[in-house]
Amino acid sequence: QDLVYKSGQAGVTKATVTLIFDNSNPTQTPIGFENCREISITRQIVVGGKNKYLINGKSVQNKRVQDLFCSVQLNVNNPNFLIMQGRITKVLNMKPHEILSMIEEAAGTSMYEAKRDSALKLIEKKDAKLNELYAVIREEIEPKLEKLRKEREHYIEFQKVCRDIEYLTRLYVSYRYLQLCKGVEESEKTIANLQSIIGESEKRIETNCSTAETLEQEAKELQERIDTQGGGTLGELEQQLAAESKKEATVSAERNTTKDSIGVEQRKLKNLQKSIRDDEQALASKEAEMQRRGETFQTLKDACEEDETAFAKAQKRFEAVTAGLSTNEDGEAATLQDQLIAAKQKSAEATTAIKQSEMELKHSQKLLNDKQTNMNSSDAAYLEDKRKLTKVEGQIGQIEHELQSTGYEEGSMETLSARRQALQSEIRGLRSELDRRNAHRWELQYRDPEPGFDRRSVKGMVAKLVTVKDPKYAQALGTVAGGNLYSVITDTDTTSKKLLQKGQLQTRTTMIPLNKISGRQIDPSVARFAEELVGKENVTTA
Repeated sequence: QDLVYKSGQAGVTKATVTLIFDNSNPTQTPIGFENCREISITRQIVVGGKNKYLINGKSVQNKRVQDLFCSVQLNVNNPNFLIMQGRITKVLNMKPHEILSMIEEAAGTSMYEAKRDSALKLIEKKDAKLNELYAVIREEIEPKLEKLRKEREHYIEFQKVCRDIEYLTRLYVSYRYLQLCKGVEESEKTIANLQSIIGESEKRIETNCSTAETLEQEAKELQERIDTQGGGTLGELEQQLAAESKKEATVSAERNTTKDSIGVEQRKLKNLQKSIRDDEQALASKEAEMQRRGETFQTLKDACEEDETAFAKAQKRFEAVTAGLSTNEDGEAATLQDQLIAAKQKSAEATTAIKQSEMELKHSQKLLNDKQTNMNSSDAAYLEDKRKLTKVEGQIGQIEHELQSTGYEEGSMETLSARRQALQSEIRGLRSELDRRNAHRWELQYRDPEPGFDRRSVKGMVAKLVTVKDPKYAQALGTVAGGNLYSVITDTDTTSKKLLQKGQLQTRTTMIPLNKISGRQIDPSVARFAEELVGKENVTTA
């Protein structure tokens, strides 16, 4: 963020640097850039964002830029990338393996060794991932597959039972419906028969009633004749009366029997109607239950379809893993056999490197033996060096004793140095924050209201233009000035209007034009009143 102008506070949020290389020499052209006359490499920093790298205007990763530099022997991570003037002698006295590493770096082979190491690490990660996949297959997928198979069998059995229940329910409902229809027909026939019987009985009753009335009329007439005639025909008439009475009693008995039969048949009719209503209610409940079972069946069917989809996906994944399909380090689909062949090739390359290292080790051991022979031949020099070492150790002990007598504690100097560095870093941070806050608070941010605008006409804020000679008057001045300390002074009121209208001010700002203000002294009466309040020695006029 410090690389961006004013840390992004001035509206600038990006910082960009670009390197342009001449690529006209075909012998030194990097691979993939043969057709480019120039190669531009750009790094862009965004405030609050991430770094962005571009090669010839195309966005790439940081690793791609490093590989490009390494391909032309410009690896900045190499310790011998830059040989200073004082290190030339050290470079000339390098050991063979160090010179070999420098030559490998210059030839660009170390980049491929680094890629080989990263490839080996990637193979290890892929092996671990493959083992993890096998473990997932064994521990999770296979038990889930077995569970899904069992659930599928149970679901198939459940579907079969549901179909049987539905079929039997339909048969039962159809059988019950036919029985009820037959019962209704028989009831209607019975009702028709009873109604015909009732009609005949009513007709017979009417006939008997008319016969009784006729008989009563005849009995009256006979009674009148008896009363008028008296005599032998009375006995015959009494006999006829008794016979007619018997007939009347028989007809009355038949009428009562017919009424009883009608009541019985009416009760049967009511029972049949009640049975029909109960059967209709049972049919409605069965239909509702069948609808509920249908909804349950649909829910289970949807769950079955989801389970079958999950089973198909798991089976495809299982078949893919079983077939050995995976992804290589480039993200392309490849079989495990191809990856195994590539790994064997890399293993052969690693074996070759190990053999080379063994040869270097033998050479180093030979050098070690030579050095040991030279060491044995220089025992006298060794004894002399040992005597000097003993003398120096004695001097060091004496110096440590003198140092302890001064009261110095070990590590206190390092602690104080670290403390000093931390305080200095904190001071720098606080100063930077103070400068940033002051810049944001005491500087007026505006745009030129017109072309050729003279910025010297804007003098600045009052607080930056006033210098207090004696700090003891600072509080009094701040109290009197108040919010006007942050007002901006301009040369004329015209400049103030231009800034307010077209200056695109980011904060609310008060303008003080010099051509509209005038100085004045405090009224003497006010000064005397202040002296009376706080004393003459505590009052000072400007």
